[in-house]
Amino acid sequence: MFIESIRIENGQVLLEELHLKRIQNTQLEIYGFISITDLNIAIPKELKKDIVKYRLHYEKIITAIEFEIYHPKSIHNLKLVEDNQIDYHLKYADRHCLNDLKEKYTEYSDILITQNGYLTDSSYANIVLHDGYHYFTPNTYLLNGVQRQHLLASGFIKERDIHQDTLQHYHTLFLINAMLDWDNKIPVPISSIDS
Repeated sequence: MFIESIRIENGQVLLEELHLKRIQNTQLEIYGFISITDLNIAIPKELKKDIVKYRLHYEKIITAIEFEIYHPKSIHNLKLVEDNQIDYHLKYADRHCLNDLKEKYTEYSDILITQNGYLTDSSYANIVLHDGYHYFTPNTYLLNGVQRQHLLASGFIKERDIHQDTLQHYHTLFLINAMLDWDNKIPVPISSIDS
């Protein structure tokens, strides 16, 4: 089972084409064909003035949909955690590999996963680092998120190798995902990242 989380703001579906493309790429990789050709999101009238998380569950077909008012997580610190086994290149509904890892470090707001020392993602978001001049995202991501794809395509951020030993070259890390667009990204000072 797979999941897609989509931001709806004031009745507008954000990055819908990128979400649909990810769904279709997942179906092609897993099933060898595409059966979901559009999302047809009917937003309930009472939610049209809010920021809404639209969650779509799917396999060969859409199996369930959910709407909820979105409230971002509060993130104060991150723990660097090395795990070379995690594979989350598809947006699986079963996130046990990420959740189990995060549960080991409950004294932190979230984890920052590394593989072979290179930064990937947090447990629920892609990352962008700012060096005072430019914005960079790791090319060693776990999931190629739609917000990440959008910011790369716009030229606003650039990809690069980012090793944990080079964190001191950056000032701030930002968490982004479909629900955390650039205007709503969560900043985390580099000093709040523990190794």
